[in-house]
Formats: sequence, C-alpha cells, structure tokens
Amino acid sequence: MVNYREPDWHEQVLRATGGKGVDVILEAVGGEIFLKSLECLANFGKLIVYGSSSGSSVFDPTILLTKNQTVIGFGLYGFLENTLYTESLNTLFGYIKQGKLNVQISSRFPLAEASKVHHLIASRSSQGKLILQP
Repeated sequence: MVNYREPDWHEQVLRATGGKGVDVILEAVGGEIFLKSLECLANFGKLIVYGSSSGSSVFDPTILLTKNQTVIGFGLYGFLENTLYTESLNTLFGYIKQGKLNVQISSRFPLAEASKVHHLIASRSSQGKLILQP
C-alpha cells in the first residue's frame, strides 16, 4: 500500500513494480498528484481522471507518446440525460444491497454538526463516507 501524501509515493510505486509502473491509475486529486501518477504509469498504461480536488493540471501530452499511455476522463455528467444513468445507479445499488460492493462508512453525525463534517472533508482528515443524519 502506498500513501499518496508521502512525497516519494510515485517512487515507491516504481520500486514495488520493479520499475515497470502500474497498468491503471484512478486519479481524483489532480495537480501534482496527477503529474506524479504519469511518472509511475506503465507502458500502455491508462490514467483515468474522475476528479481534481487539488486543482487542475497542466502537462505536455506528447509525454504520453514514448510509453503509449492514455489519459481518460470519466464523469457521471454524461449519463445524467440518459436512461443509462438510471440503469447504472440501479445496478450499483443492487451490488451494494447484495453485498458485492461495500461502502466504507467511517462516521455518522447529527445534522447539527454539518459544519464539522464539512471541515473533516475539506481538511482531508477522514476516510470513507461521513453520514449526516437528520
């Protein structure tokens, strides 16, 4: 397991893979993390971007050529006007109900503590889902 908050996390990935890098990276942080993710992506690797919580990234796309890498953007926005969105959500909730997908709930809070929950999320000091209960 590699913690992306450690400054040399991308080097740890390369060491763990014998210098080859990984085939697929799911990236939601953006900024410097995105750029370091590219460094530890394998030949023909795919970097799937589904968020940018730390801000956007600027990079030269020609660096993808030497290793035949692909960067793909994914968001649910494209599904919103489509019945595929509803079908996908029904499938997803079915998986959760059947126990095929486990949602990690780290804490539950009364609605009156919404500002505390917001602070935990903004400071990135929580793992898993935080639930607000009315």
